[in-house]
Amino acid sequence: MTHLHPPRRCTSPRRRLACAALLLGLLAACGDDDAPPGPPPPDEADAAAQEDAPADVSPAPPDAADADASSTPDAAPDVAPDAPPEPPIDWEAPLAAQGPWGPAARVTRLRFPDDAAEGRQLGCQLFGANLGAGLGNLALLAGGLDVYLRPDGSGQIPLLLILQALGWEAEARPADVEALSLRFFDGLGGPDPGYTLARASFEEDDPTRPPRTAYPPAPLEEGWVETAPRRFLLRLPLFGALVLRLPVEAARVTAHLRADGPGVGGSALVAGYVSRDAVIDLILSVQEACLSPARPAICAAFGNAIQQPAEELIPLIEGFHYGYDARLVDGHPYPCDPRPEADPEEACNAVSACVLLDLAGIAVDGVASE
Repeated sequence: MTHLHPPRRCTSPRRRLACAALLLGLLAACGDDDAPPGPPPPDEADAAAQEDAPADVSPAPPDAADADASSTPDAAPDVAPDAPPEPPIDWEAPLAAQGPWGPAARVTRLRFPDDAAEGRQLGCQLFGANLGAGLGNLALLAGGLDVYLRPDGSGQIPLLLILQALGWEAEARPADVEALSLRFFDGLGGPDPGYTLARASFEEDDPTRPPRTAYPPAPLEEGWVETAPRRFLLRLPLFGALVLRLPVEAARVTAHLRADGPGVGGSALVAGYVSRDAVIDLILSVQEACLSPARPAICAAFGNAIQQPAEELIPLIEGFHYGYDARLVDGHPYPCDPRPEADPEEACNAVSACVLLDLAGIAVDGVASE
């Protein structure tokens, strides 16, 4: 798997000061008992290449386990028996017996590309010079996302994201499946208490209605499925204890799936666009939470700036993504003119966003009672 490095775009003096303030706030948040644990711009050729970027994307398949664990000299004494090699992944295994919400997977890792070069390597083919790397700095504010994807001391997973691959029946192998409908849910629970779906994942919080993030059936070929573009609601702890849903518009999902224990596993790539309106709504949500009596610990990082009028606060926080590099018109993405003096009809108004999800099979018990 590709290992990401911290985003490197806090480069201007203003951004360095703001980044430092936020990171100090994160360190302060680590001492709060109520808080959870805690690109370079491409060249002109890269930017021009995005105008003809194809719509399809493909996540890199999971890396094979390294079978050669021996890296010490022959003369070195053995201090422990060799670990057994990882069994090979069977991409043609039949699916296990399923309940009404199967087959399902939970997200075990969630990664943004570090820069445009890595976005290209992952397959984030999008309009926009940053190729989906624009939200990397926002993920940094959470102190890293992996800690939220693991069970805590009570067995609960703070950030539980669940995929359902509807249309894959029990005992069927991938070659037997013609099409899958991918549906995404916020979940509650973990391995010990069991997994349930949050009611907020459904339209009007009603489990009899469709999920808020659902894709129509798409062909499954050799384990690969690619959806049509739809709105994808991505739940992220972008500001520590403050968990927000970020709407990703015109988002395509490309997944490589296999039977995995009680459900499905593999990887999925989500590639789309976050509008400036959504960024502003996020900023206003942060301000509202920080001005409430139960303010998250991260708010200390903003100091008195959080009390500024929204029109003054918005440019400060907007500095933490890589800049608007695409244009959304009625939900459809286009190339844009990134210059400050650009014609309003051609100016950028969205951030290209790409995230790679690692998936592990689970069984879902049902929908949470409340």
